[in-house]
Amino acid sequence: RIVIGCGPLPTGNIVSPLIGVLSKQWKDIEIRVQVKADIDPVLALRSGEVDLFIGDMTHTTTFDDLELMPLRRHKMQLVAAPGHPVFLSSPCSLADLVKHKVALPFLHKYWRRTFATQIHLETGQKAAPESRFQQVTCDDFMLLVALAEAHQFVIGGCPEHFADSLETGKLC
Repeated sequence: RIVIGCGPLPTGNIVSPLIGVLSKQWKDIEIRVQVKADIDPVLALRSGEVDLFIGDMTHTTTFDDLELMPLRRHKMQLVAAPGHPVFLSSPCSLADLVKHKVALPFLHKYWRRTFATQIHLETGQKAAPESRFQQVTCDDFMLLVALAEAHQFVIGGCPEHFADSLETGKLC
C-alpha cells in the first residue's frame, strides 16, 4: 500500500502515468491518492499521512530531512471565455485583472505576496500580502472551467488544465 499526496496540478501529467507504471509492476498494489493544496506537504510527509508527495515544494517549510527530486517547472495561465470584459483592455495588468471575478486554485502565501508586490509595482498602492485576489478558491479544474464558461470568471492554472477548452474556443 502506498499513499501519494499531491496538489491538483500534477494529477493528470505526473500522478496518472505513475499509477499506470506502479499498477503494471505490482498487481496487488493498493494506491490511495490525496489531492490537497492547502496543507504543508512536509508536515504530511513527516507525520506519515503520505508516503510520497508530488507537488510544488518551492516555498514550504524547511525540508532538510527529506529527499527531493525536482521534475519540472509549470507555468500558470489565466484564461476567460471569449467576449469577457478582461479582453477589452489590452494589455491587462494584474491590478486590472483582480477587478474582475477571479477563480483560482489554492494560492500559497508566497504567491499572494508575489501578487501583492506586483500590484504595488503597477499601481503604487500597497496591497497586503494576505489580500484576497480571487472570489473563488477551488482545486477542481472542471469547476473552474464551468465558472469561466457560464459565469464570466477569469480562471487560472497550468495550460494543460484548459487545453480542451482552449482548443474548442470555449476559453481564450
